[in-house]
Amino acid sequence: PVILNKIASARAQNCTESQQRIAHKLKGTASQFGLQKIAQLGESIENAIICNDINAANTQLDRLQIELEALSQSNRPTN
Repeated sequence: PVILNKIASARAQNCTESQQRIAHKLKGTASQFGLQKIAQLGESIENAIICNDINAANTQLDRLQIELEALSQSNRPTN
């Protein structure tokens, strides 16, 4: 997913401000669409980045990837 690539790119550049901004945007956008699990993960990622807790951020990013993949699968048309 694009959002994971954006966060990974910001992490590779060691830009915590960008990482935090992307996670915050994810939280708000997901909330607007009623995707509460994803919004909560966005908030958890944002908080972990603020606290400079890389392990927690990585754990939450892994969970986010699982949730996004599940969402993608549920929205695929069936034939």
